[in-house]
Amino acid sequence: GNYSQTLYRGPGRVPRTTDPSPAKLRFFWWGLLDEEQKAAVQSAGGVCDVEASPPAHMLFAHLSQQAEPPGAVWYHAHDWKPIPDHAYVEVSHCVKRCVRDKSASWGMWFYVAPGSGVSVNVGRTRVLTEVVVGGTAPSIVKELMRGYDSMQLWHDDKYSPEMRHEIVFSSDSGATKGWDECSSLNLSFPGLKCGSAGHLFDCPADHPPLKWFAKCKHVPPEARVPRTC
Repeated sequence: GNYSQTLYRGPGRVPRTTDPSPAKLRFFWWGLLDEEQKAAVQSAGGVCDVEASPPAHMLFAHLSQQAEPPGAVWYHAHDWKPIPDHAYVEVSHCVKRCVRDKSASWGMWFYVAPGSGVSVNVGRTRVLTEVVVGGTAPSIVKELMRGYDSMQLWHDDKYSPEMRHEIVFSSDSGATKGWDECSSLNLSFPGLKCGSAGHLFDCPADHPPLKWFAKCKHVPPEARVPRTC
């Protein structure tokens, strides 16, 4: 329908919850749903606050306290599958609170978000196989990423039981040199594409997700997600 056309320039291209990982649906935009679709979500169990309640309630909002775009709805995930080298993946990113100490903002972090309609290329990527619990100092991340463009991890940040597949890109080497947590995701990000793997295209300036990523703190009325569980 219109949702798929807007995000992927074709019908039937929205990821499904039955797709194999890592392409399985993890994210959708509340602000792109029409009223009938919003009513269907509500009647199917609605959206829970902060954490899902499987198996009856699989949707929740929000995933992040600091880095959540307006209208983001997430689908519960209990496992993950890393993205292979030089592959594209759909993502979510918001600017976090920036401090004077630039070293604290090192690395540009993304949530893997199939369904977002905005994709990046992971380049040569390192995969951490053990679950990462809590925060990780930028200096440690930097050392782990030496020789790689990006790094992937399955993260329990203790904010909620919902796990996160995260990707961090280097701030001081490779194509993403100069990009960090103070950077908003926009058309100039290296290799940025819209759509998803197999249906990628150059992003138009008025692509709705890019407008929301640019102003994560501004939530227009149509993007306010009602929590019902």
